[in-house]
Amino acid sequence: MKISLNVDTSRWLELPRLVDGSEEARQWEEAVLADMKVAWRGALDAPSEPFVREALRNGLRRVSDDDSVTLQYWPDASIVNAIVHVSAAPFAPDEPRQVVPLADMLFVTQPVVEMFDTAHLGDGVEARYLTTIGEQPPIRVAGVNYLFQNEFGYVAVGVEPTLPSLVGILLEPLREVVRGIQIIDDAEGNWQRASVDESTLPHRGEEWNVDAGREPELSAHAAQ
Repeated sequence: MKISLNVDTSRWLELPRLVDGSEEARQWEEAVLADMKVAWRGALDAPSEPFVREALRNGLRRVSDDDSVTLQYWPDASIVNAIVHVSAAPFAPDEPRQVVPLADMLFVTQPVVEMFDTAHLGDGVEARYLTTIGEQPPIRVAGVNYLFQNEFGYVAVGVEPTLPSLVGILLEPLREVVRGIQIIDDAEGNWQRASVDESTLPHRGEEWNVDAGREPELSAHAAQ
């Protein structure tokens, strides 16, 4: 099961499957840096270059074997970026089906779960959430996930938890990417339009694993 997608290469970087530290990875890194220096028009200076290099290396380390495509979102000329995983596969026999694309975690506020329709994949689910990582002190992060599925298989898209403000910036560009995903190499026509039974989705006010001790003021970044 293969997919195709179109991205704005001035903001999105497709991460290859390379071993961090290998010669191929070093060559890729140098080529990306050269392109960034041109695109950022001098903003990639000597003091910031080591941080950008480490961000690129971290991106390579984040590529998963389950990913069909791994993307890194760079909103502007800075070291701030986000990792996005796109996966597509047929269901294995007796594989459990997920309705809402959210992990079992403690949320700061109730996640926002809504239907998300596309011309190519069909109807799916968009889930936006706010959580914390770390302990001393905990850091507030946000994420957004998508899930499209039918009887044959699924397409899933997920942003690794990152700064809530960054999720707010990438949300519309990411939606554009998701709307453009297509299933290819499917001569048998196994992939049919995904659908969602709206009655199975959680409704506002439904009980979630929410930490009532967290202030909710940043939830708007993940809910816009």
